[in-house]
Amino acid sequence: MIVVSLLPFMNREYDNNSPISNANISIQLNLQGYKRSYSVITNETGSYNYIFRPFAAEAGNYSVKATVSNIGLQRTAQSDFTIFGLY
Repeated sequence: MIVVSLLPFMNREYDNNSPISNANISIQLNLQGYKRSYSVITNETGSYNYIFRPFAAEAGNYSVKATVSNIGLQRTAQSDFTIFGLY
């Protein structure tokens, strides 16, 4: 189980130092050119997370991107992680 909580990396969204509640967060995971997309919504404190559960035999170098849209503006954060397995 991997918990995705980006954007900014402390997983909160702010507008003028006030939390943005009910904002749509688009999460995209990429592994060897295969992309998966997920959506989450921020809570009343602007926080969010997504629990990624890879398949049993899944391993590799992943990239993850999270994007939030608010009043026509977008902000994106990216990161990478590795799941080690038997190849």
